Amino acid sequence: MRATGLTPDRRLVLSLWGGLALLCCIVAGVADADTDVPTGYWERLERAAHRALMQEVAAAGGKTAPFTTDGCSGGLSAIWRQLSGKSGADGGPPFEVCCTAHDRKYHNAAGIGGADPAVSNEVELAATSQRARLAADQALRRCVETNLSAKDPTIANLASPVAAAIYAAVRFGGAPCSGLSWRWGYGYRPCRGNSTR
Repeated sequence: MRATGLTPDRRLVLSLWGGLALLCCIVAGVADADTDVPTGYWERLERAAHRALMQEVAAAGGKTAPFTTDGCSGGLSAIWRQLSGKSGADGGPPFEVCCTAHDRKYHNAAGIGGADPAVSNEVELAATSQRARLAADQALRRCVETNLSAKDPTIANLASPVAAAIYAAVRFGGAPCSGLSWRWGYGYRPCRGNSTR
């Protein structure tokens, strides 16, 4: 069956998004998007990473490197621009503003540790940081879904799966102290044992 009214480039983009959405739905099924607090082994592992990050925040006096962003990480913004044939803000995904806002929270770990005198001990700081990361990721998911469905009605049916996939990706790949350039707290030096910024 032939899609009418769509250029070959547009069909390619829709096909790629469809494949990505399917893959991401599978990944998202693994990450329980409705869980507010991760439990068990992964919670303890991530909490240890948040503790290590809070040590770096304290060592830096809450001061970060200058803010940087790649838009939507994992090459998503770059791929979108390439497929759209546009550069700059006009060529990015319709939800790129969501990714940049998310990056701002990730850059300084939502200001946890350097600006909250009410939270003073390491355990509380790590728990606060962990909750703030989850809240940032949930806000990203909502923002992506809203922006994608509102700005491009031809792919509005993919808004939920794409948002779920992006959520799953940031939950999986954005933990602190991973050494990745898009990790939670990437504006601080890497945690001890990581050699990349």
